[in-house]
Amino acid sequence: MPTPRRATRPKVHAVALPLAAVLLPAALGAQAVHTEVRADLDPASGREAVYASDSGLVLRAPGRPELTLGTAAEARFTANGALWFWRSVDSGHDEVSRQAWILDPGQVQPRPARAHEAAPTGPRSASTGSPLSSAIKVCLDPGHGGSDPGALGNGLRETDINLDVVLRLQALLQLDSRDPTRGGVWDALLTRSSDVTISLGQRTSAANAFGAASFVSVHMNAFSSASANGTETFCYPGTENGTPGALRGAVHAEAMAAWTRTNRGVKTANFYVLRNTSMPATLLEGGFITNAGDAAVMALPDRRQDLARAILFALQRHHGFSTWDPGNGAPVSTVRGLVFDATRGPLTPIAGALIATASGDFVVTESDGTYELTVPPAALTGFAATAAGFDSGYALRPTPRGQVVSVNFALAPGTVPALALSPSDPAAGLPLVAQAACDPGASAFVLVGLTPGVPGTDLRALGLGQVWPELAASVVVPLGAGNLTGNAVGLLPTPPIPGLVLHTQALVRTSGAPRLSQGAAVRLR
Repeated sequence: MPTPRRATRPKVHAVALPLAAVLLPAALGAQAVHTEVRADLDPASGREAVYASDSGLVLRAPGRPELTLGTAAEARFTANGALWFWRSVDSGHDEVSRQAWILDPGQVQPRPARAHEAAPTGPRSASTGSPLSSAIKVCLDPGHGGSDPGALGNGLRETDINLDVVLRLQALLQLDSRDPTRGGVWDALLTRSSDVTISLGQRTSAANAFGAASFVSVHMNAFSSASANGTETFCYPGTENGTPGALRGAVHAEAMAAWTRTNRGVKTANFYVLRNTSMPATLLEGGFITNAGDAAVMALPDRRQDLARAILFALQRHHGFSTWDPGNGAPVSTVRGLVFDATRGPLTPIAGALIATASGDFVVTESDGTYELTVPPAALTGFAATAAGFDSGYALRPTPRGQVVSVNFALAPGTVPALALSPSDPAAGLPLVAQAACDPGASAFVLVGLTPGVPGTDLRALGLGQVWPELAASVVVPLGAGNLTGNAVGLLPTPPIPGLVLHTQALVRTSGAPRLSQGAAVRLR
């Protein structure tokens, strides 16, 4: 394994861009708040190896079904198109053993590498990157998971506590990014977003491929004696006087302020995720799950929210932004307006039209065609309006802090397909049912993470037409072909993460040009 190269702290600019994307399960291939990242690309065949946080290493090839190879690390294509990777056994903080595996071209089952076969060398192909090119990339690592529950005590499992804190932190980072006047703008990769087994090697390989500027691993501690208690935070030995030490100090100080447990101090450790990441990295042990006092704190959702907020503050401080809680008292502007039929005038309102912004805000018009929503203040805010049976509309308006802004839309009748989402409960993690109207035999897809109907970047590679630039990396979910009723139906898995928004549109392909439906959106409560 090559010696990891530790990155210096990047120059940081507070760029006023919205975080115009949502976290989706790896099954949907999320690409803007990430649960996957490219490991390597074979240019000759177009095959792509991807680290997916909830399903492991995934191989994608043009015109072929995805192949899931399971948890893996350091995936590389060789010159002849073979995919080389490592599988390992972990102890929770370090590797116990590892073995090299090879998937030969044209095969679907990998085999162990032979003694004479050398691992590929040279640079990997560039990552797919992120549409949020000016955002600060951070990798969030909930320790343990799946077959490794971590520490156990007082009726709690460490894996559950770690994951809940990180999911709450991810939601706060998204909220922070929506207000360009305060805090930072973030692009987050989660090493896992559910209770699954992910190797230490895959965690660090994904973080390195992502190009994260910071890596934060969240753990809870345990000891044979129930009296052991308190918070301690680690960086790799020899880095304590550099940027990793500064990140460790910021996380520790904020965690102590949030949980006020015994201060066990800042320390160094030769943990795998600290040793093998190529960016400043820290590992937090928030408290001892085996101690009744510490466990009572970590068992409370409000206190886990406190710890998530503390890590947010630490990341804000570390990257040079002002610290603030975006979930409490964020300054807003009020937007009001009317949506009506352009051919018949303002006295013909359109009920049920969707008004959406790139920052994730949306609202549906009332029966009289009116709407009202609040948005973060900005010099210019874009608004898209879509409705079934009408072409989309777009408006760009200044939204000063505390002001009321009027934005009306006159939509022209059109032949856009209709998209409907079921009223199921996404807060419980239940899938949404998506139904797109189309001609029998036409193929239909749902685009997730796409603000409806707004001109912008050309996605010719997907044949999607024009979308908002910040949402160019939308996820494409196939619904199949239209049945005899002209409807294509499919399920959209939804993560139970409060505050996140799914923006969707249907793309219907017939013998003619592809057509985009009106927009539909849901906020996870």
